[in-house]
Amino acid sequence: MGLIFKNPVLRLLNTPSEAWTDATEYMFWCCLGIPFTYGYGTLCSVLRGMGDSTRPMYIIAAAAITNMILDLILVWGLGMRAKGAAIATSLAQLVSFLFALIYLYKHRETFGFDFKRESFRIHKRTLRVVISLAAPLAFQQIAINISMMCVNSWVNVYGVVASAVGGVGSKLNSVCSIVTNSMQTAEATITGQNIAARNTDRVKRSLFTSTGICMIYWVVLSALFLLFPRAVFGIFSSDEAVLAMAGDYTFIMIWMFLTFALMAPVLGLISGVGNVRLNFVIALIDGVAARIGLSLLLAGPAGLGLYGYWWGNALAGFVSVICGWIYFATGRWKSRQLLTADV
Repeated sequence: MGLIFKNPVLRLLNTPSEAWTDATEYMFWCCLGIPFTYGYGTLCSVLRGMGDSTRPMYIIAAAAITNMILDLILVWGLGMRAKGAAIATSLAQLVSFLFALIYLYKHRETFGFDFKRESFRIHKRTLRVVISLAAPLAFQQIAINISMMCVNSWVNVYGVVASAVGGVGSKLNSVCSIVTNSMQTAEATITGQNIAARNTDRVKRSLFTSTGICMIYWVVLSALFLLFPRAVFGIFSSDEAVLAMAGDYTFIMIWMFLTFALMAPVLGLISGVGNVRLNFVIALIDGVAARIGLSLLLAGPAGLGLYGYWWGNALAGFVSVICGWIYFATGRWKSRQLLTADV
């Protein structure tokens, strides 16, 4: 669908004409890499579910190194611009998928799956449980990403500089989410294992520990961004107009990072107990009501213009933070039933 509808999608996002060629090429090559992203994510989730979080780290480290080397060759060496960056990313995802597949195949006895053709049959009762968990989470991600796309489309109206600043911001968000997403995944895994063992005290300890790690990471990143905003932005852009907005934008970004730090662990707990419907409701409130509503309110009636969209995008995450921690405080997660009891 991405390959077929890339042009209409980029038009909906108000992609600046100066960036059109790079944007279409980037999206084309990134779409080709999606199957490898799915494959890697699935296989490494299996490894984490078995309690092995180290192997996925090695695999993604190999992919990251591959990505950096290919970036240097394709973008810096061959001058392929955005197209080269996208090809590098897709090939790195292929590398991570192959590494994960080879590792699981070599350890198939421990893994408990023989990779024979007849073993790929779908078990209907298990499928129902998987879909009951996956569908709300899928819609959750759709809601959040669509709301972010809406905000980006409004930002793009302000021209290529505003679009470039938002692009740098997206890369910095990725840096921040390395730790917060890892803590969310770890918390979901630990919670699931300990809910099954009915060890709720360990769930609490893991939640507070992962939140503490995220907060320490937030303090370090915030200090770095506030003290050296132009240097941080300079890693991704040398455009003076973009660097001039770095200070104001990074001040907004640290509040978004704070929501990541407070939100990721508790959302991991909610996923770990299998309450994905609550995650879905939170995503709708966060993405549709808060992010879009706040962005329009701050950019329009509040008169903040471009910065209003960025502030709305940053502050929306506090909705998820409040909802998630209220759920934890109620203690209702302790009484969740095992979804796999009948499988």
